[in-house]
Formats: sequence, structure tokens, C-alpha cells
Amino acid sequence: MYSSKGIRCNAIAPGGVNTNIMDGVNPNNAGLEIISKGMAIEISRLNSLQIKRGLKKSLYLQQFDIRQHHIISFGAAKKLLIYNNGIRNAADVSKLKNIKIAGIGPKSAQILFDWQRLIGTGFIYTPDIKMIDNEIVMVSNEISSKRQRLETDIKAEYKNLTSIRANILSHNNSLERQYLELSKQLYQSELDLKEFQKLLK
Repeated sequence: MYSSKGIRCNAIAPGGVNTNIMDGVNPNNAGLEIISKGMAIEISRLNSLQIKRGLKKSLYLQQFDIRQHHIISFGAAKKLLIYNNGIRNAADVSKLKNIKIAGIGPKSAQILFDWQRLIGTGFIYTPDIKMIDNEIVMVSNEISSKRQRLETDIKAEYKNLTSIRANILSHNNSLERQYLELSKQLYQSELDLKEFQKLLK
């Protein structure tokens, strides 16, 4: 589908492709470094938000006591069995991914997971708007600070390059003057040599 645009695209895995779209591109290393740092910050913040959402959902699920809710094929005795093994509320059902309880097979575990998922549909995540606003301000300040540092570095580098250029031009002019002076001396020496040779004759 991209061949008409001159882009070679080979599928290498489900959901992933390998293309030649970046061939010949020479990105600025300083820019890439800044972008990479910014991406790392945003990924960290995204992970933080996901963790907070997960914690709030876990707190929500903890409200639902196993013994007090109807679960298909789970009578009082079976509920007491899993309760005594640490599965005491909807949040604890996740523990079954890592532990096994005698008498609770894969089918029963799946029923519990389905119940947990059903309970979870009632969870509504309300983000902390104040926290998000504060993080937006922090990101804005970080971007502004990085921009100022980058501008300062560029100005300093430009000043340094200008100074180097001036020194090179000055040295070049000095070499040209020396060359002209030596050329004059060489020419005069050749004239003197010729005159001396005439005297010898």
C-alpha cells in the first residue's frame, strides 16, 4: 500500500513493521536527547497515573466481601474455604493468579474472575484534577527551563564558534603577510645572487 510512495514495508511481526522510511535521516543528537528525556518523564507520569488508578480500583473491589455476595456455584462452605485461604473480597480474587487452593479448580477460579470483572464494571475512576493541573504546570516549567538552557547553550556555542572563526581569519591574515614578506625577501635574494654571479665573471 506504500509502494507507490517509494516506501518499502515488510511485516516482521503481528502489529509491527519494518520500513525504509527513516533511511537517510540524520537526526540532531541534542534534540533527540531532549525528546528522549521528555518521553521518559511522560512515560513515568503515565505509569504513575496507571498505578494510582489501579490502587483506587483495588480499594473499590475491597468493599465487596466474598461471604456477602452471590457467586454462581459458590455456596457458604466453598466461600468459607476461599475466605480462610485469603480470598476475602473481590480484590483478593487476583491472588488466584499466583496461588492454588485445594478444591478450587480452574473452572471455579474462572467463575471468581468473572465475578470480579462484573463487580469491577461499577468502578468509575475520578482523576485528581488538582494533581493533573499541578503536573501540567510542572511539565510546562520543565519545558520552559529546558528551552532556556538550550537557548543559552546555543548562544554560548555560537559565540565560541564566532571567536574561533575570528582567530582562524586572523591567523590566516598573519600567514598571508608572512608569505608576502618572505616572497619579497626571496625575490631580493635571487637578485642579489645574480649580481654576485656577475661580479665573479
